[in-house]
Amino acid sequence: MADAEDSGFSLMSLEDELTCSICLSTFDCPVTIPCGHNFCQNCLLSTWTESYSCPQCRTLFETRPELKKNTVLSTVQEEDGAGCCVPADRGDVGSGRARGPA
Repeated sequence: MADAEDSGFSLMSLEDELTCSICLSTFDCPVTIPCGHNFCQNCLLSTWTESYSCPQCRTLFETRPELKKNTVLSTVQEEDGAGCCVPADRGDVGSGRARGPA
């Protein structure tokens, strides 16, 4: 059986894939935008005050794009014991549950 180093697997690259490029933390309520980049929902919404562009590749969207829940990243996040902690605004994607005491 090949070890992790031989297979090209890198824990650092996996960690990079699970990290929001805005807050530099593990994704919280990960969403994908039309250019294919992923961000924490709240991080992305906080950058969209006057215009709608991708914080990573700078693709400019004429209107606010629909946010799509990234189900793969959400599954990893949920398995890690985290969940969406802030309900989505109307029209935003959310997990449908809140974290913390009711």
